[in-house]
Amino acid sequence: MGGSNWGLTQYAIRKRLEERGYSTSNMQFKAFREWGLIDEPEEGFWFDTVIDRIIDIKKAEPLARRFERRTILLGTRDTEKRRKAMIALIPLVRGPALKMRRLERALAARERLPRPRDVFGNPAYWRQALPDGWNPPLPGEWPAVLRSGTSERFQTISHSAYYQTEALLGQPETVTRELRKMPREELTLLLTIRELSIGQQSRTTNDLKG
Repeated sequence: MGGSNWGLTQYAIRKRLEERGYSTSNMQFKAFREWGLIDEPEEGFWFDTVIDRIIDIKKAEPLARRFERRTILLGTRDTEKRRKAMIALIPLVRGPALKMRRLERALAARERLPRPRDVFGNPAYWRQALPDGWNPPLPGEWPAVLRSGTSERFQTISHSAYYQTEALLGQPETVTRELRKMPREELTLLLTIRELSIGQQSRTTNDLKG
């Protein structure tokens, strides 16, 4: 059973990785689990899809050596481990305030572009107005922003940030030039912080109105 496709032990996984030219220590394997880079086993066994996942983790090491970075870059299905990785990444971001300003300039440049139209000639998406008085949170506030809200809300916002990252980097050069040197995982982090902060401000404004 330890070598079957539907029930692999850690030992069997490491042997299969060696057959494909990759080595993984027990300490690395433990770290993959702790950061949510691989799913937890079911009754002590993993599905064989974990092999390709670990290879992806190993290949991403030159781009994101720290596990905080790799967890965000590759993603994890564990919401709280994603939150943990984002909070841990904050002190590793160089020039955080500058990078948030660059993101805001990139988003402003995107807003000036004509919106694509659907088959009926209507805008393909609607632009959401920012809450009155909203400003990007300062770097010292980022950990509290990430800790705010339920797991469900954080899951929704952070998951959306991955799609926003891809969409933003696919924009014309007039938008992406502000983001050219920013690591992808940091852009995902900033987008998550931004959207959570906007949501907090919106709820506060609505509570005051109510």
